[in-house]
Amino acid sequence: MFEWPKFQLQASARAVGFCADDSELREVLADGCPPNQTDWCGRPLPGNVLINPLQSILEFIRVLEARKAHASNVGDHLYSKYAAELLFYLKSLPAEAEAFAVNIATKNGAYEFIVYPEGQNLFCARVDLLEGR
Repeated sequence: MFEWPKFQLQASARAVGFCADDSELREVLADGCPPNQTDWCGRPLPGNVLINPLQSILEFIRVLEARKAHASNVGDHLYSKYAAELLFYLKSLPAEAEAFAVNIATKNGAYEFIVYPEGQNLFCARVDLLEGR
């Protein structure tokens, strides 16, 4: 089960390392009840959060493999590394594992957090290229 307060603690600690310059991300992560407005495509608007359970780990693995290939093709080495680490981890989980995708948008960028609450694991990356921003 996803719990925003637990996520806030983990994500805030991680965000300092890869996006310390994004004060809006820190503000969103400090908010007790994050706003969840989206654009017409379903992407969160700047200052907003979208939390979705991953319906199928296996399906997300297929999507992530395609994203990783795209990131490699366009030279996004940071996302490629993130995707490789996340793929390795996801492939070790049971197919029925519960995980969540938390997407946060700010004026400075778009961020993806993949949360596996049972193992209290969190993966995160900046996803501007994937979001078309």
